[in-house]
Amino acid sequence: MSIVFSRSSKLHTGRLARPHGARRGAPARLGSATPGDGRQGLLSANTMGQSEQLAQRTFAEETERTTGGAAGWQDPPEIRLDKVQSDGLLVIRRPHGLAQLPAPWPLAQPHGEVMIELKLAGNHLDREAVERALLRRQARQLQRVKEQDGVVAGP
Repeated sequence: MSIVFSRSSKLHTGRLARPHGARRGAPARLGSATPGDGRQGLLSANTMGQSEQLAQRTFAEETERTTGGAAGWQDPPEIRLDKVQSDGLLVIRRPHGLAQLPAPWPLAQPHGEVMIELKLAGNHLDREAVERALLRRQARQLQRVKEQDGVVAGP
């Protein structure tokens, strides 16, 4: 969800919709605006970047007042991800061949791959370890989306 600014400067929630098949950086259409609404139209990538900065600045300036001090804006810290790598991937070649195997093998049938996180005796299984595993899973999903969209994943 993104924040959309109308001409009256009131905040409205909406979402930016990219037409199916449109390339990244192409103008985006404001999907939730009704026809005839002054908010509907095309936004260039540059304008969208400026709009994002405006939204961030507005949140920074208005959050305290709007929430009566119950919430405040904070600039986020930089998140460095030097190396995000799981222990391995199982590539599913013949899903039907897994059907008669004991659990958990049949659960892999509908998937093209299964990310493996090996946990052995003595490994940390605390909250931080679980969160790191979830981060690796999400990073791989993002990588797969980029591959499916034809974007080459870089270093």
